[in-house]
This record gives sequence, structure tokens and C-alpha cells, in this order.
Amino acid sequence: MELAAQEPHNAHDFTYLRMTSLTRHAQDCGYEPAAAERAFEIFFAARNDIQLYDDVRPALDRLRTRYTLATLSNGNADLARVGVAGLFAVSLNARDVGASKPHRRGFDRLAAALAFDAEEILYVGDDPDHDIRGARAAGLRTAWMNRHGERWPIDAFVPDVTVADCLQLAARLEV
Repeated sequence: MELAAQEPHNAHDFTYLRMTSLTRHAQDCGYEPAAAERAFEIFFAARNDIQLYDDVRPALDRLRTRYTLATLSNGNADLARVGVAGLFAVSLNARDVGASKPHRRGFDRLAAALAFDAEEILYVGDDPDHDIRGARAAGLRTAWMNRHGERWPIDAFVPDVTVADCLQLAARLEV
């Protein structure tokens, strides 16, 4: 957080922040910079060693038969390591676009990469502010993935669709 505050122009780039912080800590403790690279690889491998919710893979397989799928993330997950990269036509993150959600630059880049107008895209996300407000402000339609049955926290608008999981989304989209 301190590095992000010192370098706001890099605050969106989690890979840079993590690598730079690890390198500084390694040097402060008398280690070579290569130790930071090894530490980051250990972190990154663990970061991408995830168990998908049971509904994700079957729903994405259904959805991709009818829709072009894409991702836009503030994080730095490696979809190939996670095992889902082949399901998406486009995959962008904050580092790629130079800004974090909810900044509209990412949503605009996503629409351009897909070659769709913003209103032709249904952006699905779980964060009411970063995902849903950001996508809505950029002109995209929105679906809130509300896995925990939370109450919608923003009074100004509601998402176009609210679903509890990916299979419910596929069903709502009649796939």
C-alpha cells in the first residue's frame, strides 16, 4: 500500500507492486534481487492454485457455445495456470490497460478487443463498485454475481441481472 501511494501511476499494477516490494525487502534483509524473483514465483504459483466453484466450468462451457467470453480483472491471475484460459476469447487485467476497475479505460479496452459496442456486452462481476458501477458507467449491461445473498449496497442503480452462481446465469441467458 505504501508503494502504491508513493507511485500512484503504478497503483493498478499488482505484479509491479509485489515484485518491487519483494525486491526492496530482499535488499533490506541482505538478499540478492534474485531471491525476490524466486519468492514471487512461489507466491504466483500459490495464487493460481485455486479450486473453482463447482458451477464455473460447466456454466462457462455452456455459455461459450452461444456467447464470446472475456475477462477483465484488477488482479494478476494467470488463467492458463488456473486451467481456464482456453474458454475466453479476450483476457485483460489492470496491468494490460494501465488502470484498475472501476476506471472506464478497462471496460472500453474490453469492448474494443471484443469488437462490440458497450451496450452489447453483459459484464458479470461480484464487486458492486469496481465491477457493476464501473461497467455501468462505461455503458455495459451488468450482472451481479451474488454468491452469498447479500443486499445490494448502492442506492443509485441496480444491476440488470442478479444471479447466485454461473449456472443460474447460463439459465437466465437461456443457454
